[in-house]
Amino acid sequence: DSLRATGEGSLKGLAFNHFRVNTLTMSGSWLGGARPSFTMTAALDSLSRGDQYVRDVKLALAGPADSMNWTLSGDDGGLVEIAGTGRAWTDSGMRALAIDTLSLGLPSRAWRLLAPSTITLADSSVVVTPLRVQGTDGSGFISIAGNVPWTGAGSLDVEGLGLSMRDLSALAQFDTAGIGGWLGFRVHLGGTRSAPTMEGTIGMEDARLGDTRGPMAQGVFTYADQRLDGGLLLY
Repeated sequence: DSLRATGEGSLKGLAFNHFRVNTLTMSGSWLGGARPSFTMTAALDSLSRGDQYVRDVKLALAGPADSMNWTLSGDDGGLVEIAGTGRAWTDSGMRALAIDTLSLGLPSRAWRLLAPSTITLADSSVVVTPLRVQGTDGSGFISIAGNVPWTGAGSLDVEGLGLSMRDLSALAQFDTAGIGGWLGFRVHLGGTRSAPTMEGTIGMEDARLGDTRGPMAQGVFTYADQRLDGGLLLY
C-alpha cells in the first residue's frame, strides 16, 4: 500500500518582502510509493508589489515528483493576459522546463509560441532550445536560442522585431495613453555570468509620446570587460 494524503486551505493578507497577496487558496493530493506523485492547484486573486500587480493567477501541477505537468495563467486586470502549459523534470542532476504552449494578450496584438521549447539547467550551463513567440497577425516576433552565459561560457542570441512601445509599456504597467512606436533589436551574449560580453543593434521608428514624435533611431553597442561602447544614428 502507498500513503495517500489530500488537503486544502487558504490564506488572507499574506505579505513577504515587498509582495502582497490578498487571498491565496490551495488544494492538493499526495500519493507515495516507489515513485511519488502529487497534484496541486494554487490561485491568487491578486499579487502586488508597489504599484504593480497581477490578478487571477492560477498555477496547477500534476504528475510524479520528478516529472510534472504545469499550467499557468493570469492577467493585470485589463491590458495583459498570459497563459501557458508545459512540463518540468529532473534527470541525473539536470533540471529541465518545457514550455509546450504560451499565449500573451497585449493591447496591440496577441502573441503565441510557435513550437514547444525547453530550458535545461545543469551545473555549468543553461541551454534554451529555440524559443520563438510570434504575433498572431504575423507582424512581429521574439526569438531566444543558445547557451546562457553561466559558470561556463555561453553563446545566446536574442532577437525581436515589430515590438509595440505601447505593449511594452503595458507589460511594465506604465500609462499607455499617447504611447506609440515600434522597436526591433538583435543581441548576442557571450562570456560567462561573472564576465559577460554583449554586442547588438537596436532600432526604433514612429516613436510617440502624446503630441511629441521622435525621429527614427538606430544604434549599435558592444559590452566587454565592464565597458560599454556604442553609437546612435537619428534621422
